[in-house]
Amino acid sequence: MVIQDDIVPAPGFAAAVLQLVTARPDAVIALSTNSDSPCNSWQVRSAAVAGQSYANLVPWEWTPSLALIMPHELAREVASHLQALPSTMKADDLAIGDFLRDHKVRVLTPIPHLVDHGGSDSVAGNMDEGPRHATVFAGRPGATLPDWSRIAHLERASLDGKPEDYLHTVTLQDSRCLVDTPIQGDELWPAKRRWRIWGHWPEQVEFFGVTRREVLTDAEQSRVGLIPALPGHLMNEIWAAGFLLGLDASRRQWVEAPPPAGVLGSAAMASLRSWLEVGLRTSHLDVIGPAEMETLINYCAQAVRRGGTASRSDPRAD
Repeated sequence: MVIQDDIVPAPGFAAAVLQLVTARPDAVIALSTNSDSPCNSWQVRSAAVAGQSYANLVPWEWTPSLALIMPHELAREVASHLQALPSTMKADDLAIGDFLRDHKVRVLTPIPHLVDHGGSDSVAGNMDEGPRHATVFAGRPGATLPDWSRIAHLERASLDGKPEDYLHTVTLQDSRCLVDTPIQGDELWPAKRRWRIWGHWPEQVEFFGVTRREVLTDAEQSRVGLIPALPGHLMNEIWAAGFLLGLDASRRQWVEAPPPAGVLGSAAMASLRSWLEVGLRTSHLDVIGPAEMETLINYCAQAVRRGGTASRSDPRAD
C-alpha cells in the first residue's frame, strides 16, 4: 500500500483496510476517488445510490493514487514502469492508470472511501490544483462502514463489465449538467485515454431513452419556495443530474441487492453533497449557506428517486 503525504484517514481505517485486503488479496484497491474526477466519481455515485459497498473504476481515467493497494508482484511491475519515466513527470496517477489499462487490471474502490485529501501542503507540489476531496468520505458525519469481510461475491465486478454501464458519464460542472456518451469505437479497454466529449444534457437525453420533458416533469413543483436566490435554470440542472443518476443506477445489474425503491443511504447522500460542492459555480455557492445546501441535497435526492422510478426500458442494450 502506498499512501500520499496529504491524506486524512477515516475512523476505523486500519481495520477496514485489513478487511478489504483479506477479502480480495489479488485486487488493486483505490481507497478514494476525487469528487471532481468525472468518470470515476460517476461510477461511485451510481454504486452509492444503489447501496453498493464498492465500485469498479473506469480504465480510461487516471487511477486515484492518494492511497492505493495492489498485490506485491504487480506493485513491483508498476514501480519498474514508473522508474523508467522521466523524473520531471509528476502525474503518477496517469502513469499508473496507463499501465493498469494496458494490462487490463481492474481497480476497485470501497464505498464509503477510507481517505480524503487533507488541508496540508504536499511534497508533490500540487497545491495549486485547488481543494480536492473524496467523492464519499467515511470520515463525514453520519457515515457508516460496511463489513467488507462478509460481502458475498467481492471477487466479482459489480457490473460484470457491461459496456453500456461504463461508456457514458454525467457530471455537474460550472453549474451545468453535462453528459458524455460513447463514440464509435469506444471499448472497455481502450488502447489509450480518450478525452471526454461533453454535451449539455438536453441534447444527450435520447441516449437514456427519455425526453427533456420527462426529466423535468416534477422539477418545478419540487423546488417551489426552496431557495429564491438560485435561478430556476440552475435548479433544473441539478434536478437533471439527479434524475439521470437515479435512472442509471436503477438500470444496472448489481452484485449486492439494492435498497428498496426510494431509499438513499448515507453514502448516497454524501455523494450528492460532494457533487454539488464541486459542481456549482463559486458565485452560486456563495449564496448558499449550510441550511440551503441541505435543502439542495434533498432536492437532488428527490430527483434521484424520481429517476429511479422512470421507465426501466434501456435503449443502450438494444
